[in-house]
Amino acid sequence: MQIAARLAVHAAAPDRRRKDRIPTTIPTLLSTDGYFGMPVTVLDVSTHGFRLVVGAHIPPSSLVRLKLPGLGIVVGRVVWSKKGEVGGGFINPMSEQRLNMIPGVKKPKLASV
Repeated sequence: MQIAARLAVHAAAPDRRRKDRIPTTIPTLLSTDGYFGMPVTVLDVSTHGFRLVVGAHIPPSSLVRLKLPGLGIVVGRVVWSKKGEVGGGFINPMSEQRLNMIPGVKKPKLASV
């Protein structure tokens, strides 16, 4: 019975990685085990995660450090990696205000009706 209860809880849990992403083309640097200061481009970013173009395979579960303009170093974990791109989540999600400190990243405001 405990297994069925656990499965029900996991099935109903929301996917926390599905936050609104803001498209960008921010050039920055990534560091991880074996790579220090690798140039990457941030393709999109949210309060909880990122998607990057990278020049090397970075395996899922790798801890990475991104140097984001306006914020400094942020730490994340790679969730997926394929065809020169990686997606990941920040270890410590950031607030909307902090996200908006990155030059060129402004969450679009919804028009009032």
